[in-house]
Amino acid sequence: MVEMICLLTRWLSVKFIFFGIVLMLHCQELNARVTEVRCDPDIPSRPQPDVNVHAIAMPQSDIHVTNCTEGEYLDWYKCSPCQEGTFRTKQIAALDRYSWCQSCQEPGTYEIIVEPCTKSRDAKIMCEDGFYRLEVPEMPCKSECVRCDICGVGRNMFKNFEARECGGYNNTACCEHEDMVVKDEQCVTITTSTREKTTITTTTTSSVTDNMEGFQAGFVGQSAIHRISNCLWIICLVTFVLCT
Repeated sequence: MVEMICLLTRWLSVKFIFFGIVLMLHCQELNARVTEVRCDPDIPSRPQPDVNVHAIAMPQSDIHVTNCTEGEYLDWYKCSPCQEGTFRTKQIAALDRYSWCQSCQEPGTYEIIVEPCTKSRDAKIMCEDGFYRLEVPEMPCKSECVRCDICGVGRNMFKNFEARECGGYNNTACCEHEDMVVKDEQCVTITTSTREKTTITTTTTSSVTDNMEGFQAGFVGQSAIHRISNCLWIICLVTFVLCT
């Protein structure tokens, strides 16, 4: 009876090992897809929108297809300039010759336009005074406006001196002493004999946390796969110990 159980468990172990390898390969593929993302330099303030293809421009197979450059789209069998309020970048044109011009980005909450949209480039969006632009972790090309820290308040309670103003992509840098400067994201006092360093405290508002929920939901399946794979290896190890 014991031998039959061991034979059965060994057979199951082989199956578990096979499925574990498949799951790990799938996880590696998911990670590769994330790292392969490349931001479009002509879309400076958001991820690239989904490329829409207009069926009216689809030519027959025996007709020469015109390659339209940035700022243009394929209108039947000729290139026409993008209409007002739309754009088509060089990267989008290279990805799909049939792609339609995309709508220009409009400013959202606490956002302002610093560079207008052109026919070949999306608008550049930055933040109003009192906010800075923060890249959302693990979400390529995505950023949002976050309220600037105030020195002497909250986590910066004992850092009352502003060493760097808030703006652009930088939060306020608060230091403990007035003679400190910011170097490599640290407060540094430079003297002839010594350097005193203290880490800058940065805070993330709830709006960033809210946006991260979407990313976490998207990758919950991937983390579950890792857990299942680990369980399979543990089962195989226990089987080997019991049946040898």
